[in-house]
Amino acid sequence: LDIDVQGARQVKARNEDAVSLFLLPPSFAELERRLRTRRLEDDDTISKRLVIAKSEILRCRDYDYIVVNDKIEESVRQLEAIVRSGTAEVQEESRIDNIIASFGGID
Repeated sequence: LDIDVQGARQVKARNEDAVSLFLLPPSFAELERRLRTRRLEDDDTISKRLVIAKSEILRCRDYDYIVVNDKIEESVRQLEAIVRSGTAEVQEESRIDNIIASFGGID
């Protein structure tokens, strides 16, 4: 399922065996660059999405897995490992902290 943080929380509440995964962009600046490069939305819509991302990014540690979506090949490999076996390498905590900080802070 591709759902927001509230939806993920509801799924986990209903099915504690559900595995949750947060796909984390490598930084706030990179997320903004990707959204603007796609040219699928106007500036106002992108700005709203970025505000939402800033609040949702702080919930990433509530998930079972965090995959930093930096290099597509590596991200796909990690996603496949999670789907196939339910395991993957844990991302470095300091890297995740730095990414969250790029969104405006850690709660």
